Formats: sequence, C-alpha cells, structure tokens
Amino acid sequence: MKVTIHEFKGSESKRTQLEELFAKYLYPGVKVTAEEFPPAYGRAEQGWRYVKLLQAATPPEQGITLSVDASSFGGYRAYIRAYFALTGRYLSYADTLPNNFFPAVSVQDRMVLVPHGLKGQLAQGTNEMSPFPAFKEGGVLEVDFGDQNAVRNAVRLVSERLHADFLKDLQAYGRFQDLNNLPLQVLADDLNTDLGYIQHLLKGDQHVFDRASYNYFEWSITPEELPVNRWTKVTLTLKNNSDQELERLSVQLRGPVKVSPERIEMTVAARSSADTLVAVKPEESGDYPLEIVGVLPQDKPLAALVNARPIWVKFI
Repeated sequence: MKVTIHEFKGSESKRTQLEELFAKYLYPGVKVTAEEFPPAYGRAEQGWRYVKLLQAATPPEQGITLSVDASSFGGYRAYIRAYFALTGRYLSYADTLPNNFFPAVSVQDRMVLVPHGLKGQLAQGTNEMSPFPAFKEGGVLEVDFGDQNAVRNAVRLVSERLHADFLKDLQAYGRFQDLNNLPLQVLADDLNTDLGYIQHLLKGDQHVFDRASYNYFEWSITPEELPVNRWTKVTLTLKNNSDQELERLSVQLRGPVKVSPERIEMTVAARSSADTLVAVKPEESGDYPLEIVGVLPQDKPLAALVNARPIWVKFI
C-alpha cells in the first residue's frame, strides 16, 4: 500500500504523524514515504509527480491544466502554473506554495488529502467553482494539517474509503478467480496491494472466504410454497454439520421478496440445528431460488465473498 506525503522543502515534516495515523486506521505495517518540492536545480521533471496526481484529482470538465515551471531570476525557483480553459486565465503559484499546496497525501497514486485553502486558490481561475468533486464521489479531502484532530479524522475517513474500495475490487476479482485456492501473495500482486494489508483485513485468517464451517451449512425453509403479495410466517432452519459453534451468525435472505425483520441473527451449537421465525412477502409468482448467506461477526467485512446457498421456493 503506497502512501506518500508530498511536502515543501524546508517545511516541518508531517511524515511521522501521518505514518502513525495510517498504521492505526489503514493497517499496522503501512509505511509513508516523503517527496519534497521543489526538486533540485535542473531536475524540474521530478516535480511532475505531485502535479500529475493533483491533475488526476481534477475532473477534465473543469478545464484546469497544471504544470511545473522554473525561474532562474534571483536564483533557481520552481513553481506550479495553472491554465484555466473555461476562463482563459493563467495563474502562477510561487509564494502560496508552502501553505496552500503542501503538504498533500496520495495513496496508491491517488491524491486523497490536500491542504486547507487549495480549493480556494484554484477556484480563483474557475469563477469560484470548486475544482474538486466531493470526497465520497472520488474527490479529495481538504484538511488543516496543523490541526491534529482534523488530520486524525481525515486519515480515518480515507482509510475507511480505501477499505470499502478494496473490498469492492476483491469482490469483482472473486467473480473470475477461485479465491479458495489462490495464494494470498498472488492475490496481493494482482490487486496491486501489500500482502500485509490483505492479512490485516482477514484478521489472521488465510482464507476467510473458505472457512470450513461455511461449507457444512444446510438451510431449509418451511413452508416452501408462499402466497404472492402477502406476509407469511416461515421457519428458517440451519443445520450446523461442523464442529464449530456458530455464535451470532448474521443471516441474509436475498431474492424477489421482502423480509422482516431485516436483521436476522442465529446461534447454533456444533453438530445441531436451530430455527428462527421470519416474515416473507413475495413480490411476484413463480419458482425462485432464495439465496441465504450466514456470516460470522469476524467475517462481516468480507461478507460479499461468502457463497450464498440457494433454496427453491414457489410463490403462488
């Protein structure tokens, strides 16, 4: 998991603080590397990495083009230049770089944190329009790096978003690969992440999605014929054929039905069965497979990877 803090040369480094926070909220083995701006004389191209990541965070429709330029007047000085196609303006940022452009944080070559004030600087060339989308829509978070609480909350939000995005990628990957027999290192390489990060998400389980007890579930529903557009009380039975007690198993029913209660929880002793009552309302007639998924509390982050068991039911 590549985490980089982009800092202005000569400013107080925030790398250690960021590494401690990402170790807490993302995963313990994360390392944060630091890159300084401006680059050394004659190597202005090194400043392009920060600018490219910032450019990638700006939607094309904003018409903002960022570049690195340098001046030798009064000594070598690199700065950031912006062209705003919608207004036809050019703006050069030199004196405002230390406070309004740095520090910034990228993860896996995606800009995620920028300093408070950057949006305002860039908005000057866009007729005061925000240059970045909202964070939940794939944008960046603007944060005051001098406020420890603000930085802590920002890192937590970024880590939660990264976890959610990775699990979506893992779910999509699982549609084309047999995760049960795939070495975790191969999985990490294919998804461009660290083995330690995946192990952290799995909480020490090498194959949480191949937990033996899940393969020994037997589900049944009584009755197997239900009237359409009416609530009917049904008995959901789980037979646990494993040697493991299933405590607080979270159960989901999926299909063209409404289910009440929406949250179902069961505890089943090893080598035994247990029942629970639920109300089901079919939405259309026909023969359909109701998909049932039971997930233990420690596996909830990867619930989408647990195979559902179909039970055929007739709606009349």
